[in-house]
Amino acid sequence: MTTTPENPATGGIPVAPPGARFDPMTGAELSAGVGAGGERRQSYALQPGEPVASFNLVTSLMPLASGNAPQTYRWALGLGVLIPVVAGALGFLAFAFVAAAVVVPAIYVVYMYDVNQWEDQPIGVVLGAIGAAAALGVGFTFLWHAGILDSNISSVNFDGNGAGGVRWTSLLVLVLLVPIVGEVLKQVGPLVLAGRPQFDDMIDGLTFGVAAGAAFAAAETIVVNRGLFSSFGQIDSPDAGFWVSLILSAAVVKPIVYGAATGIAVASYSGLGAGYDGFKPGYFRGLAEALIANVAFQAGLFFASRLEGTKGAVVGLVWGAIVAAALVVRLRYLLHFAVLEAALEAAATGGALKDTARGTAYCPSCEMPLLVGANFCVACGTSVRAGSKVTRVRNRVDDTVEGVTPARPALKPVPVGVAPQDNKRTALVVGAVAATIVVAGVVGQAAASAAAADDKPPVPIQIETQVGSGPTTEPAPTPVPAPGPSPDASEAPSTGTAPSLTQGFGSVSSADLTSPADPSDSPDGGGLGGGIDTGSSDSHVVVGGDIGFDLPAGYEIEQQADGFVQVFGDGGYFFAIINPAPTDANAMITENLNGIQSMGVQDLAVSDPQEMQIPTSAVVQAVALGYQGALASQQGGTIPVEGFAYYFLLQDGTGVTAFVLYQQGALDVDSSPLIDGYNAMFNSLVSSF
Repeated sequence: MTTTPENPATGGIPVAPPGARFDPMTGAELSAGVGAGGERRQSYALQPGEPVASFNLVTSLMPLASGNAPQTYRWALGLGVLIPVVAGALGFLAFAFVAAAVVVPAIYVVYMYDVNQWEDQPIGVVLGAIGAAAALGVGFTFLWHAGILDSNISSVNFDGNGAGGVRWTSLLVLVLLVPIVGEVLKQVGPLVLAGRPQFDDMIDGLTFGVAAGAAFAAAETIVVNRGLFSSFGQIDSPDAGFWVSLILSAAVVKPIVYGAATGIAVASYSGLGAGYDGFKPGYFRGLAEALIANVAFQAGLFFASRLEGTKGAVVGLVWGAIVAAALVVRLRYLLHFAVLEAALEAAATGGALKDTARGTAYCPSCEMPLLVGANFCVACGTSVRAGSKVTRVRNRVDDTVEGVTPARPALKPVPVGVAPQDNKRTALVVGAVAATIVVAGVVGQAAASAAAADDKPPVPIQIETQVGSGPTTEPAPTPVPAPGPSPDASEAPSTGTAPSLTQGFGSVSSADLTSPADPSDSPDGGGLGGGIDTGSSDSHVVVGGDIGFDLPAGYEIEQQADGFVQVFGDGGYFFAIINPAPTDANAMITENLNGIQSMGVQDLAVSDPQEMQIPTSAVVQAVALGYQGALASQQGGTIPVEGFAYYFLLQDGTGVTAFVLYQQGALDVDSSPLIDGYNAMFNSLVSSF
């Protein structure tokens, strides 16, 4: 053991030897004119090479990873994030989102094993800290995502002129209910564990809280993106900026925000010294901080979703990163001053901490010998509480105890008197984490591939106009352009196209598209292409002039303006737009696809346009096409959608665009009421020309 004249082996308060930088009892910095009572802000007590106010994920969320271990986990985190980002940029969305969800939980499980955080009770700790949070996360996310917000998941509600307004139901659920109830559920398992004697240390509470928060975030990410694993897991030409932003949010930002917030609350429950403090003012202060951070995070995502496409995804990512950074710095200050205050209190009362050095002990960071009775290394200032549990147990055992040797134990014994080396298994740790992430991603991609449809959706509606829509005698406009090749939605509309109507498109609700349709709400009769009984309609909707359609029972108008109508019913959307003359098929197609993208549909894949024969001479030309895409956001998740559109060119040069949008596979169900509703609206629309 190491002794000094002021620090005899027989006992007494340890005194720093000449030249020491840190006080061994209180951890105060002695150099640079700083007295023993001075504040220590430039040297983090759990990793002295870093200032307290710094954004370092590993040493903040994994405070026991001292010595060389932080670099190991930095490599693991970097590679873990890179895997789903690359997969998402290449279009393997199912792989990317599942892999992103498990990045932080996988690293944390390896970390907890590496530092023996569960003290040989892995099943109980993993189930309590991770399993319980994941199970509660799955159940609660299903409740609010597919239940409470069933038909109102969209955060934005547009009026007919495109002016934005907040959906108050979504605001209350996403910004208040989800973060508050979610935070309470995350803490269930960690609080039970933190109340047990072997896990009553503040760092134990922090670890369990972070693990639970990360597991809850993973469960939420997978549930809200569950549509990817059934029918839409891969795209050929992804919008890399959009998808990478969402993946980074799922892989890094969300688990850090959830984990750090819960870690602060549960660490406050554990308290400073031996034993846990419980539900005292310190815990409620930590809980308030966690709730404020969660509400701020969700509110930022809510309002960022009002911005279109990639811009909204990037703004949400940046906002989340700001909240995460603030939480990490707050967590560092909490741990840093908790460690110093506990040591100062012990020094003032003449007591000793649970992990105070005894016998032959080594610093968990620089591996220098520790003074007997020391709470900090005099050379680097690392707290004795920064070591793994194996290290801490050995450092607090006196050499005179029978059967205990002066050597520090490890998985592979080291010779007596040789300073042990911390984590030297970088390749093993990084490889294990990467393998776990890849396997999870492969499972998700395999599920998506098994259910994915290879072809673009067909146009399942056959136009058969009603009796009474006779021919017209006006001459056809010349020339009549034929449909061109597959349109590029990024191209601007051709010259002569009507002013853009994309700003008039209402927001589309992803939960609307996942809600099961009620067959009892569909109109009687119908079927694919014939026998539409418009007498069952509730009302006639006017799009503009004499052009309109009958609204089937169970459908309602969501947005309406001059020349534009948006209708929802049976889990699908129907849109009708008048394109003023002069226009042509290519112009209408490009305008329509730009509008669909403006509603938030990403990575639109379009079939080749097909010219259709319509049984009325009022229509000079009719073109149809199908399309697929994904309706995605950081809060609402990702829903695979598809649809089809008809573009009608009339005798007077006016164009009419009628298109639909629904969840992929919705029309594959036998006797789908959605087909009946679409048949009624398309056919009555054409009959009005």
